[in-house]
Amino acid sequence: MNYVVVIVTYNRLPLLKECLKQIDAQSLKFNEMVVVNNCSTDGTAEFLHEYAKHRNDITIITTKQNLGGSGGFELGIRSVPDKADYVLLIDDDAILHKNFLEEIDSHREDGIYGYSGTVLTDGSIDTSHRRRLADPIFMLKTDVPAREYNKETFLYDLSSFCGLVVSRKLIDQIGFPRGDYFIWYDDTEYSLRIRNFSKIKNINRAWIFHKALKNKDGLLSWKSYYGYRNQIHIGKHYSKCPWLYKKYRYMYHTYKILYYHMLAKVKKIQKKNNNDYMAWEELHRDVLHDSKQNILGINKKYVPGKRAKEKNNAAKD
Repeated sequence: MNYVVVIVTYNRLPLLKECLKQIDAQSLKFNEMVVVNNCSTDGTAEFLHEYAKHRNDITIITTKQNLGGSGGFELGIRSVPDKADYVLLIDDDAILHKNFLEEIDSHREDGIYGYSGTVLTDGSIDTSHRRRLADPIFMLKTDVPAREYNKETFLYDLSSFCGLVVSRKLIDQIGFPRGDYFIWYDDTEYSLRIRNFSKIKNINRAWIFHKALKNKDGLLSWKSYYGYRNQIHIGKHYSKCPWLYKKYRYMYHTYKILYYHMLAKVKKIQKKNNNDYMAWEELHRDVLHDSKQNILGINKKYVPGKRAKEKNNAAKD
């Protein structure tokens, strides 16, 4: 089998180095690597240039702007060689156990076109990466219970891109991830396409150590905009009752707008900082507007670091 790994990286050079080290240490070697450098500014481009100097098994793509994780995975999969049989998708914070690929390879079976491993964060299983669709109308999801990781394998519906292995034949049928999601829920949407052809099989002893970073932007994360917006887009296209799903989600964001508007007014009366509540109100307004207008892609109001800059500027005033 010909295995290719696609890695998307953005300004996390120490993690990228560790990620690549463990890929090179695999007991069953990957045939090729595709690394998408999402316009990093921390020396990643220079490191990758040196790293690839004496290798013929790596393709490096450096973008002119940050395309987000979604755009990075779309571009990376598009760049996978035709001879590939399976493609592994990971971010730079996914550190593979040395036997990861060997475990995946030994559990392949006919009729299954998607595979994954067990995600460990801070030494514990992170069940949020492997989910089942519990309600096809309101698109409610449930984590696969921790007890199922005691088995050798289990089947499920929705995978994150932290250690998802997809058959090239399946990619040819379902296409590429949606780059216009920018970040978050691109993996859920892709899993729903996979679901039309195959369940995803988790190999419980194929371990991935996920070194996820905590949100540093405080109460409001810029990523939340894309999470809410992309969830609505998924529901419009995959819910068994799209009109009911839309009504439910639009009502939810209308309520949130009123809720945060009220909290901001209370804080203003109390002469306390109301910036976070105002920002949340604005975010939900933007989600509601853009979802109704079917607007996807990058929203320049919600990009990496912008929220932190706003908080710093507010502190200086």
